[in-house]
Amino acid sequence: MKKVAITTPLVLAFLSGCGGGGSGSSSSGGFTGQTYNWQVIHLETTSAENIEEGCIIFGTSENDTDKVITASVANTNYNILFHDSDGSLLEDYTIAAEDVASTGIVSIDSSLLPDNGYITLEEIESGLSDNPNVYMFSVEKSLLSDLVVNVRLPQTGSDCYTGEDYRANSEISDSAALSVLEQANINFYQTSYSEELVSGKSISSNIPVLSPIPAEKDTLVTAFYESENNQYTDLGYYTFVDSSYIYDTELAAEIISSNLQNTDLTPFYWQTSDNITLNSSSAITIIFNENTYLWQYIYNDTDQVTLAINDNDISSWAGFFSGSENTTQWQFDSFQTITNNTTNIELDIPELNSIENMQLIENCSIDTGSADYCIDRGASFDPDDFNFQRTHIRLLSGASNNTVYQTIYGSPSLQQPLLESSVLDIQPSATSRIEIGLMQGNSTDENLQYFMDKYLDVTTLAETSTVANFNDANGFVTTPLESEALHQAILESNVTFLQHGVE
Repeated sequence: MKKVAITTPLVLAFLSGCGGGGSGSSSSGGFTGQTYNWQVIHLETTSAENIEEGCIIFGTSENDTDKVITASVANTNYNILFHDSDGSLLEDYTIAAEDVASTGIVSIDSSLLPDNGYITLEEIESGLSDNPNVYMFSVEKSLLSDLVVNVRLPQTGSDCYTGEDYRANSEISDSAALSVLEQANINFYQTSYSEELVSGKSISSNIPVLSPIPAEKDTLVTAFYESENNQYTDLGYYTFVDSSYIYDTELAAEIISSNLQNTDLTPFYWQTSDNITLNSSSAITIIFNENTYLWQYIYNDTDQVTLAINDNDISSWAGFFSGSENTTQWQFDSFQTITNNTTNIELDIPELNSIENMQLIENCSIDTGSADYCIDRGASFDPDDFNFQRTHIRLLSGASNNTVYQTIYGSPSLQQPLLESSVLDIQPSATSRIEIGLMQGNSTDENLQYFMDKYLDVTTLAETSTVANFNDANGFVTTPLESEALHQAILESNVTFLQHGVE
């Protein structure tokens, strides 16, 4: 695989400011606008031996450990489109792949875009017919920033996308463990190498740790007294075990047991409204030495957790509540910050209604005029309650039943115009799925990019190009380190995400 040095600086918006992360400005018709760079890549898997030095490696393939997830610069089968606020195509401004530099970086002059218009990455999947399938990822003008975005189709003869090798952060050993000094009446010792990598054991020796060997950071251990139904809620001790204490149970080695402590442990209470049910991923999350850990799970039927809020080495505490609204079945994730001044958490989500009337309609009115087609959401929510919105639709078009996928990120509204394609006259014949995603919280760069990041699965797209529910076919790609930075920013915000979908 060839590689190319990307010389144009790409700065993610959460580092440079939402709407201000571009590389310069330009003007058209007397108006000054920002210029944004979209780096277009193709996620793929390939044999590790084929990767040249400097080519990005997101991680090891889940299907074949001899392969890695990487990316190549995209140079075919896509266009960058400019859309008016009603979804109509501004054909004069279309940028075809063949007009994009070999780096795959597209410069977008926002001054050419009307207010409330959209920039779209349109991927063209051609077959024997003159009418191809199309996949579209769109961002409203007010939310534009520099992005790395993917296309699904393999590229021909293109250079690799340069970047770091992130495999060291993703390869987990089956035999990593640690030991701590046993404490009286403790029923379970839990290890957290990260927020997702959580394990444990009922005794204090050889406790499994989901980490690489050698470990690269500390592991959090939380110890719980006896509990019911395997719900470990009564936390009695904790410690952070240095990475050097993580050992391989398959090798003979000296094992040093770490001390646990119970300093500053205090009870903390939370409650939710009666119409909410939490799922098993709800938890207290912390940041320690710039790394994220799962402190303790949260359960529906227990309103108390135990925190060490005065531990100055722990820089951030947050309650992560995930579940659904019982009547309408909206799914939600809510991040609630906890500080020394927080006495308790009373979780509530905005008022939501059924989405059974959500549908694609024809000849619809919108705030700025009219549109040929709109995704109409009835009265399923109040747009004033939210800051950002994701709309996703999958439909068949015309007599040939061409596939059309659209994902649109924009300001909340009850009617989202369908955006025109540059290669296909979209005439909806059937709708297979419509999804709505909403974010309530501050309109910051980090929150928007976390919102986009949560809907794109790098591994699945690289391995299969399959598009699961609540996943984008094309969209914003982050490295593991960038994704973690966005996640930590969310943990320090009070933000709620909601989503629903209909077939």
